[in-house]
Amino acid sequence: MNRARNTKPKNKHKHNEQKISSLPKVTNTYWRWQNYTWAAFQLPTGVKVMSARKMALLVDQPKQQVREFIKSNQLQAITVEVPNGIETQVYPLTVGAVYLRNLLSSGYIPKNLPITPYEWAEIALALANPELGNSVTLNPCYFTGEYRVVIAKSYQIELENNIKLEVLVDSAGEFRIAHNEGLKCIKSTPDWLIQNSQRKASIFSTLGLSKDNIECRVQTQDGVRSMYALTLKEWLSIWEHFANNHKNQQATKVLKALALKNIQSRIASLSCQN
Repeated sequence: MNRARNTKPKNKHKHNEQKISSLPKVTNTYWRWQNYTWAAFQLPTGVKVMSARKMALLVDQPKQQVREFIKSNQLQAITVEVPNGIETQVYPLTVGAVYLRNLLSSGYIPKNLPITPYEWAEIALALANPELGNSVTLNPCYFTGEYRVVIAKSYQIELENNIKLEVLVDSAGEFRIAHNEGLKCIKSTPDWLIQNSQRKASIFSTLGLSKDNIECRVQTQDGVRSMYALTLKEWLSIWEHFANNHKNQQATKVLKALALKNIQSRIASLSCQN
C-alpha cells in the first residue's frame, strides 16, 4: 500500500518535469534606453521580454497592477521557463509600451528616474519599436560610459573572399561598424558583446574598447535606421583577438583583406564611382 502511494507523486513529478522542459527557455539579459538599463529575459528567438515584476520596476508600479492591466486588456503573455527552472509568464516589450503610454496619458509620471515626461514618452517609443536597435544592451559589466547619438552615412563594401561589410562614416569622419555587422563578417554573433560577463569585460579592457555607447543613425529612403557601433580601430583589435585567441579563420581573412586595401581607400573608390 505504501509503495503504491509513493508511486503516484513520482509520476506526477516526472509529468511536471516533462511539461516544464517543453516550454521555451529564456536567458537573463538587459534592456537599455540611453544610460539606463533594466533586467529582462531573452527568448531563444532573440526577442526580449519581461516578467510582471521586471516590468513593474520599469514603470514604477506594483506588479499586481501590471498583471491586472495586461489581463484586462488581453495583451500578449508567453509562458516560459526562467533560468532557475520555474514556469512563469512574460510579456513582450511592446506590452510595456502600452502600459507606460496608458500611465502617461492619465497624467502619471514614474518617479523612479530623474527624467522628464518627454523622455518617458521616448522610452515608451523605444519599447514599442525594439527593432530600431534601442533594445540592444552591451555587457553592463563594462559599457558604463556616456550615451551619444551620431549621424552617419552608410557604405556597403565587399572584401576579398566574398566578405561583405557595412561601414558607417559619421559627421566627424570617424569610421564605425555596427555590432552585429562587425561580428557577422567573422561568423560570430552579437552575444559576444552583449552577454553580462565580467570575464569578457576584462578582455574588452585589454583590447582598449571605449566604455561609451554610441548610437549611429542613418537616413534611408524608408526612414531612419538606428544601430550601435564601435570604431574601426576597436574592430581591428576585436578581429585580431578572434584571429589569435579563437583561431577564427574568417577574422584572419578580414584582416588580410584590409591589409591589402584599407577601408578608407575602398570607401574613396565607392565615392568616385558615385
